[in-house]
Amino acid sequence: MGISPTILISRIFASIIIFILQSLLLRYLSKRDLINTKLLINISFLFAFILCLPFEFPFTITVPSKRIMPLIYKLLVFNLYAGFQVLDLIMVIWIAGSIISLVRLMIKYYHLIKFIKLCSKDLKRWENIFSSKHNYYILRLNIPDAPMVIGLFKPIIILPDLQFSDKELDFIIRHECIHISNKDLLIKYFYEFFICVYWWNPLVYSFRNYTNQLIEIRTDDLLTCTYTNQEKIDYINSLVKVTTMTKSQKIHPFSASFSTTNKNLLFNRSKNILLKPKSAKYNSKISLFSIILFILTYFMLSSFVIEPYFIKDSDKNSSFEISNDNAYLIKDDEQYLLYVNDQYIATITDLDSDPNLKNLKILSK
Repeated sequence: MGISPTILISRIFASIIIFILQSLLLRYLSKRDLINTKLLINISFLFAFILCLPFEFPFTITVPSKRIMPLIYKLLVFNLYAGFQVLDLIMVIWIAGSIISLVRLMIKYYHLIKFIKLCSKDLKRWENIFSSKHNYYILRLNIPDAPMVIGLFKPIIILPDLQFSDKELDFIIRHECIHISNKDLLIKYFYEFFICVYWWNPLVYSFRNYTNQLIEIRTDDLLTCTYTNQEKIDYINSLVKVTTMTKSQKIHPFSASFSTTNKNLLFNRSKNILLKPKSAKYNSKISLFSIILFILTYFMLSSFVIEPYFIKDSDKNSSFEISNDNAYLIKDDEQYLLYVNDQYIATITDLDSDPNLKNLKILSK
């Protein structure tokens, strides 16, 4: 098991394939039973695993590249100064950017912990109706944000000082309780630290947004699966109300909100609530299917690596290139005589042995 720049580049190509797949499947989330949030969240984890574990396994197959990879390789090993290559410069910038991103994230986390400690006296402990192991606290604050849950080990549901009816408040509390029971904050923490490593990759930010969207849709599914049509409409109206009353567009990286000012996300959540078919039995089968698909896809995408194709210096003198400009064939009965630069090279009995031979001119003897 090893790691190299070519393996990392191969994994980036694989992650692009996963990104395209995720984007296509997300469009059919509310239209197909087979496509659900559990499957798509697993695809998001697959994207992260491919980049987090860019290793070459014993079963990995090398795919030679004669055009693109040799150019990339020559660029990476280009000597800038006294043996300091372009690859070394890229690694220095990468590590420096990761350290800066991690420090900024830890500062945000420090402020969050400090905020929790300041508000600890005003917290009220409540029992989670979905899981007795994951109780929570409620804190009312005069802030322009949407209701949210913060705190990985000590969950706190923050409610803005807005006028909510008893039904709306029930929707909000149940929604945030599901976030706590599913440990959705742990997924958000993972992606925030993942972004610190791949801060330069725009696909990582897109996948974080996709994952946040899928977490909210999954929470809506679990909450509304037993609701009547009228209750679903009331729930959507609560989402719309919170969206219109929320002034702040910033989302804390370590929180899970009830609703946001993102109108596209609100539309997708509402459409999914009203149109998505519900089947708990089928979803359990899909969960097993998505796990198996996750494992198989990871090893399939890890089974090849694109390497630059080069001819060894020791072989250059004894090797030659065949093309229509410098080579041709002369038919001799059932055989073909290969000439390169008007010099006889070899006798060919089967043109199918090399695809390049089929493109050569064939002359009569």
